[in-house]
Amino acid sequence: MRWVAAVLVLVAATAASAHPHRICWDGSPDATGYRIYWGTDPTWWTPMDMVETEAMCIDDPTPEPEPDAIVYFIVTAFNANAESETEHGPIS
Repeated sequence: MRWVAAVLVLVAATAASAHPHRICWDGSPDATGYRIYWGTDPTWWTPMDMVETEAMCIDDPTPEPEPDAIVYFIVTAFNANAESETEHGPIS
Protein backbone atom coordinates (compact mmCIF):
# COMPACT_ATOMS: atom_id res chain seq x y z
CA MET A 1 0.00 0.00 0.00
CA ARG A 2 1.32 3.42 -0.88
CA TRP A 3 0.24 6.49 1.06
CA VAL A 4 0.15 9.94 -0.42
CA ALA A 5 1.67 12.64 1.74
CA ALA A 6 0.30 16.15 1.69
CA VAL A 7 2.56 19.13 1.22
CA LEU A 8 1.39 22.29 2.91
CA VAL A 9 2.98 25.62 2.09
CA LEU A 10 2.79 28.34 4.69
CA VAL A 11 4.02 31.90 4.65
CA ALA A 12 5.32 32.34 8.15
CA ALA A 13 3.92 35.03 10.39
CA THR A 14 5.95 38.08 11.24
CA ALA A 15 7.99 38.06 14.44
CA ALA A 16 5.37 40.24 16.15
CA SER A 17 2.80 37.46 16.03
CA ALA A 18 2.92 34.26 18.05
CA HIS A 19 2.34 31.44 15.55
CA PRO A 20 -1.31 32.00 14.72
CA HIS A 21 -1.33 29.00 12.36
CA ARG A 22 -2.56 25.44 12.69
CA ILE A 23 -1.46 22.66 10.36
CA CYS A 24 -4.13 20.13 9.40
CA TRP A 25 -4.29 17.21 6.98
CA ASP A 26 -6.58 14.37 5.95
CA GLY A 27 -6.18 11.06 7.73
CA SER A 28 -4.64 8.03 6.07
CA PRO A 29 -6.14 4.52 6.38
CA ASP A 30 -4.14 2.19 8.63
CA ALA A 31 -1.99 5.04 10.01
CA THR A 32 -1.20 4.98 13.71
CA GLY A 33 0.48 8.40 13.61
CA TYR A 34 1.86 11.22 11.51
CA ARG A 35 5.24 12.93 11.17
CA ILE A 36 5.31 16.61 10.27
CA TYR A 37 8.59 17.79 8.75
CA TRP A 38 9.41 21.43 8.03
CA GLY A 39 12.13 23.54 6.52
CA THR A 40 12.93 26.48 4.30
CA ASP A 41 13.77 24.31 1.27
CA PRO A 42 10.74 22.75 -0.45
CA THR A 43 12.73 19.70 -1.62
CA TRP A 44 14.78 18.63 1.41
CA TRP A 45 13.51 17.39 4.79
CA THR A 46 15.52 16.29 7.84
CA PRO A 47 14.48 14.22 10.85
CA MET A 48 15.87 16.98 13.06
CA ASP A 49 12.96 19.23 12.03
CA MET A 50 10.09 16.86 12.78
CA VAL A 51 7.30 16.27 15.25
CA GLU A 52 5.24 13.09 15.72
CA THR A 53 1.55 13.09 16.56
CA GLU A 54 -1.60 10.96 16.43
CA ALA A 55 -3.72 14.06 15.79
CA MET A 56 -4.62 15.37 12.33
CA CYS A 57 -4.33 19.03 13.32
CA ILE A 58 -1.57 20.66 15.39
CA ASP A 59 -0.35 24.14 16.26
CA ASP A 60 2.58 25.33 14.17
CA PRO A 61 5.59 23.42 15.65
CA THR A 62 8.32 25.60 14.18
CA PRO A 63 10.51 28.04 16.08
CA GLU A 64 9.64 31.70 15.50
CA PRO A 65 10.72 32.33 11.88
CA GLU A 66 12.35 35.36 10.38
CA PRO A 67 9.80 37.93 9.18
CA ASP A 68 8.40 37.06 5.74
CA ALA A 69 10.20 33.69 5.68
CA ILE A 70 8.51 30.82 3.87
CA VAL A 71 8.31 27.56 5.79
CA TYR A 72 7.38 24.35 3.94
CA PHE A 73 5.69 21.39 5.60
CA ILE A 74 5.21 17.79 4.57
CA VAL A 75 3.14 15.24 6.48
CA THR A 76 3.79 11.51 6.30
CA ALA A 77 1.70 8.74 7.79
CA PHE A 78 3.23 5.79 9.62
CA ASN A 79 2.31 2.56 11.36
CA ALA A 80 4.28 -0.35 12.85
CA ASN A 81 5.32 -1.49 9.37
CA ALA A 82 6.48 1.64 7.55
CA GLU A 83 6.36 5.39 6.94
CA SER A 84 4.70 6.73 3.80
CA GLU A 85 6.92 7.91 1.00
CA THR A 86 7.10 11.49 -0.19
CA GLU A 87 7.12 12.62 -3.78
CA HIS A 88 8.52 16.01 -2.86
CA GLY A 89 12.00 15.27 -1.63
CA PRO A 90 14.09 12.92 0.45
CA ILE A 91 14.04 12.65 4.21
CA SER A 92 17.53 11.90 5.40
